[in-house]
This record gives sequence, C-alpha cells and structure tokens, in this order.
Amino acid sequence: MQFFGKMISSIALKGFIRYNCYMNNPLEEIKKMFGSIGSNKEKSVLGIDVGSSAIKIVQMREVGGKTILETYGSISLGLYKEEDGSAGQVINLKRDKLVLALEELIKEANVTTKRVAMSIPAASTLVFTIVFPASVKESDLKTVVPIEARRYIPIDISEVSLDWWVLPKQSFVTPENNREKEEPKERVVLVVAVRNDTVDTFKQVLLDANLKNDFYEVEAFSLVRASVEHDLSSILVADIGASRTKLVFLEGGVIRDVHVINRGSEDITQGLVSSFDISFEEAEDIKKRSGLNVSDELKRNNMQQSIDMIVSEMKNVVYQYEQKNGSNIEKMVLSGGGSRMNGLLSYLIEKLPFDISFSDPFSQTESPEFLHEALAEAGPEFAVAVGLCLRDLKK
Repeated sequence: MQFFGKMISSIALKGFIRYNCYMNNPLEEIKKMFGSIGSNKEKSVLGIDVGSSAIKIVQMREVGGKTILETYGSISLGLYKEEDGSAGQVINLKRDKLVLALEELIKEANVTTKRVAMSIPAASTLVFTIVFPASVKESDLKTVVPIEARRYIPIDISEVSLDWWVLPKQSFVTPENNREKEEPKERVVLVVAVRNDTVDTFKQVLLDANLKNDFYEVEAFSLVRASVEHDLSSILVADIGASRTKLVFLEGGVIRDVHVINRGSEDITQGLVSSFDISFEEAEDIKKRSGLNVSDELKRNNMQQSIDMIVSEMKNVVYQYEQKNGSNIEKMVLSGGGSRMNGLLSYLIEKLPFDISFSDPFSQTESPEFLHEALAEAGPEFAVAVGLCLRDLKK
C-alpha cells in the first residue's frame, strides 16, 4: 500500500458547486420548524471533507434527539488551477487557493456555523494492524506499539502522530467440540498514523478561513459511521474517489483493516482522453453524463477496462484479507463521487461475489420528504462529511 501519496496542500482546484442549497434553500423550511426549540447557531456543526478533486461540506444540527440536515454543498476544485483547469481534475493546490475555494463554498451554501469537524484524507494516513502475543498487557502497549509501528511507517516516526486500540477479542468454536470456545492466543491492535504536517496545514487553512475546529478524524472512520448502521456482518466499504479507491473492512461493527488502491474515477477519464484524443472536459462529460450506458461501444469498453483495473486489485485485496482473517466478505457498500457513475453498480454486481449497495448517509438525518430522492443520489459523495457531523453531534 502506497503511503501518503499527495499532500493536503496538493489538493485540486475551483469549479462548480452542486447539490447545495442557495437563496431558496429548501432545507430552510426544516430549520424554521425547529428554530423555536433553540436558536444557538453554535449547536450546528460543519463537516468538511477535502478530497483530491473537490471539497464536500455538510452542516447539521441536533434538536430534540433528531439530527437535522441544514445545508450541504460540493465544489469542484479544477478551475482554481491558474491555467487549463477543469472540473474533476486531480491537481496540486497551494494553501491560499484551498482557503479561497472553501470560503466560496461556505458562502454559496449559506453555512451559518463556525464550528468545524474535518477529515484527514487517506493520502496522509496509514491504518494497519499489529499482532502481539496475548501475554502482552494493554498497559505495555504505550511502549511497544511505537517501537513495532516503525516497521510499517516509511518515514521517520517523529513526523507522524500515532493512535491505537485493541480490537475486540473473537473467541471461536473448535472443530472438535462445537460447544467449546477457545480464547485467542493473540492481541490484535489497530494502529493509525497521521502525518503531522498535514494536520498543521489543515489547522492553518481553518484559521485563514476564520473557522473553529472541534476535531480531526481519519476519513475511513467518518465514512463507516455514515455508511454502516447496526450491521455486524463482514462488510467492505469501498469509497471511489477521483485519485484513489479506499477499502475499509469491518467485522462485528469494528474496522479491521484499511487499504488504498491508487486508482480512481479520474483514471477512467484519462483513459478516454488518451485513447480517443479528446479533451479532459469532453471525456469527463461522457463519463458523468452516460458512463457505462454510453452508446459508443468503443468508449464503453475503454471505461470498462479502466474499471477492471480497480476491480482486479480490489479482488486481490479482498482475497488477502479473507485469507488472513478466515472470514468471507458478505456485503459491499459503495461511496465516493466516482461510485455514482451510470451503470457502475450493475457492472460491479456482475464482477464481484457479494451483495452491493450504495451508501445512504442522509438517511440518518431529518430533511424535507421531497428532497429524499436527491439526497439518496448525492449521499455517497457526502458520506465522509456526514460521518464527521454525526460524531460531533452524538458525542
């Protein structure tokens, strides 16, 4: 697994805002309904997900035990590039441009709170497990985990912040006697490493944008919180972004592993560009407007080839996980902007051996009924931002 790819300061650029609520924000009606219960705007929280080609934001509020969706929005960063920028591109972006994009999105989406929860992207994190003998006490982990973690982290340990916790023990039934349970002989620890310079960059971005940070969270955890509810089966959450695809494995409602495939939806666009000598804008339009339902068979086959590269690596990762953990993935939940490509769901159902469905994070919020269909459509793209808000409001 490649670690730390592109930095936060190398995010991409400016473009269009979609799925957001402007002057005649329909979500204003539900805000008015609950307005009399409490008018303190700081009870609201803004989840910010900075991706490699877009920024996604969601503002939510908890009132009377209900989680209220107040506004949400997404801005493509491609046009913030000084020359030849396009929506959907993955491009390095300086901090001042990132701040500008965030400020414009906040303004257009009618955000009313300064309180922020922000995700740390997969490119700047590493999540892995370390297996210790059961004889290692939890009180000893503070000493032994940083020592062992050095073997997994390809940069100096002083450049990252570490967090870890012991995964729940899983007793199992022995073949000899299905009534007897054998205690595990290992202690499995899930470790998260985050680049310090990434956090420092985000702190400065929020400071420049006059926002108050409540916490940062690795995006895999926000993603799972918004995408999986009360399900203890073996689940794979696959987030298809512009530059990479994140795979999060869960067992018993607990994250067991995280893997990053360094291919994403932009690779599909670039495949069209290189094969048919068309502009990035035209290729992106074909992908977004028609996807795998495009009438041109050559273009459809080309996109399928790009997807097959992701699927092939996904199968390898799933196989390795199942062999290592002795369990089979039962379900897959799709999220990320790239997951909504026309025809992709049915194509993946043909290629992969488990049940597949879309993430529906907005189903955990209260919103006007006439928006439910639009929110279900937009949901996979906003899963991380919703997950951030849910953690903040329910803590």
